[in-house]
Amino acid sequence: MKKIFTTLFAVLAMTFAFAQVVPNGGLEEWTDTHTPVGWNATFDANIPVDYNGMSLNVVIDYQAATRNATSHSGDYAAQISTQSAQAQMMGMTLYNINLPGIMQLGQFNVEGFSTLDVGEMTNPENLDMTQYLYGGIACSQVPSKVTAWVAYTTTEDTLTAGVVLT
Repeated sequence: MKKIFTTLFAVLAMTFAFAQVVPNGGLEEWTDTHTPVGWNATFDANIPVDYNGMSLNVVIDYQAATRNATSHSGDYAAQISTQSAQAQMMGMTLYNINLPGIMQLGQFNVEGFSTLDVGEMTNPENLDMTQYLYGGIACSQVPSKVTAWVAYTTTEDTLTAGVVLT
């Protein structure tokens, strides 16, 4: 499976006009090895999907972030990895689906995944994960500066890093 290994991702400072603070901005606090405090990078889902009149279940155990001790500063950073999901029919896996690794301040719209078709899931270029995310922290001003340190290691894969403000 292709993996994106972002071995170092530390948001050290986000400066807004009114000194808005990102919770756990240095990623130093973790409740367990997959859950940075104040951030969301995990969910479980068993989603029924209709595929050409057949009922499939898409089973997702999503744990995109892993606590990593290779950091720019401080003790920890987040390693973000692609995630695998399985499209199953009668307990048999028909498709392995790769989902991009996402760590966010909002929530995952797990119910929204039921609107996906298997064609979107098997062709990651067509999958826009941003439509399955919501919430976050209130941002009353456009940020004047965002700083992050990213280390990227791969074999046969690509990286896209983004900050989404809506």
